[in-house]
Amino acid sequence: MPMNSEAKKGSLLIVDDTPANIDVLVGLLSPEYRTRIATSGKVALSLCAKEVPDLVLLDIMMPEMDGYEVCRRLKQSEETRHVPIIFVTAKGETEDETRGLVLGAVDYISKPITPAILLARVETHLEISRQRLSIERAYHQLQELEALRDNLVHMVVHDMRNPLCIMNGHLELLKRSGNFSEKEHRHVDSITRSCEGLIEMVSTLLDISRFDNDEMPLHTEVQDIVPMAREATAPFKDLGNSPSVVFESAFDTLPLRFDANIIERVITNLIGNAVKFTPPDGTVRLVLENTGEELKISVADTGPGISPDCHEKIFEKFGQVEMYNQRQKYSTGLGLTFCKLAVEAHGGTIGVESEIGKGSTFWFLLPISDLESLT
Repeated sequence: MPMNSEAKKGSLLIVDDTPANIDVLVGLLSPEYRTRIATSGKVALSLCAKEVPDLVLLDIMMPEMDGYEVCRRLKQSEETRHVPIIFVTAKGETEDETRGLVLGAVDYISKPITPAILLARVETHLEISRQRLSIERAYHQLQELEALRDNLVHMVVHDMRNPLCIMNGHLELLKRSGNFSEKEHRHVDSITRSCEGLIEMVSTLLDISRFDNDEMPLHTEVQDIVPMAREATAPFKDLGNSPSVVFESAFDTLPLRFDANIIERVITNLIGNAVKFTPPDGTVRLVLENTGEELKISVADTGPGISPDCHEKIFEKFGQVEMYNQRQKYSTGLGLTFCKLAVEAHGGTIGVESEIGKGSTFWFLLPISDLESLT
């Protein structure tokens, strides 16, 4: 018993200039699918413009406009480029099939038609198309949800910054009053550090949002990167109960065009992470290398190392890395995400090399441009 039009499984457009071929295809397909016919390429394009079909069965040898040209035009249109096209033709040479597939067809059926094969291939490609559309819809929904989440986080974080700055200001005023015991001073200092840490996290998240939206201005100028990098190590030296921090460079000067504030923050973030995960008797090295075309800045530590399967996600927002020594997950925070976006904004790349038990080396590359073009 034939299906009614509402229950049919899809809309097919049959394109052939031979009435007998059309009759065969319609007879095989119309019991299960809604079919429309076109006897020329021009009519086929017109019908697709009025209503996009779920699948096109297309003859190649037609007057005025052959099937190859019809396929090419359908694949060029935003409205029809996703529609699966099956060539149904007497042209059976390998080069004919190859040409059709290169143009974007999904299959090729030779005449005379074997009904079971035709029906199976039509249903297979319709199902693949349905699954692809379902995945695309889910992907777009995820994109919308992610954008909504990011906007919400940005709003909340933006509103947090002012109260945190006010709290930090009042803490500084309390410290200056001097009306505290030594123990109370330690408590106020601890609260101040925590408050400053929160402000830094908020600022980093806001900067990440600006980078994501191409709203982060870079104030670049030609300057020597060597002394800046050396000075970035200063806050981490002589901290007590911390690993030693060493600066190494094979050259004394290297002028580059870069945003000193942003790149200094990148280096500071990488050193800070290395110090955090390196034992007190370990060493953190900041190394500058000139490859001729790029400057490579590396921060190497003697910490526990990072599992290879975490190397990619470590730069993602809110990524986590399973540390080897305690088998617990630690948030990488937002610092590495900021580093990635900041380096890429300078036209560079960033990465990590690490093995469990052998420490980690975070590195980034900055292009070395012709100084004549920089000045």
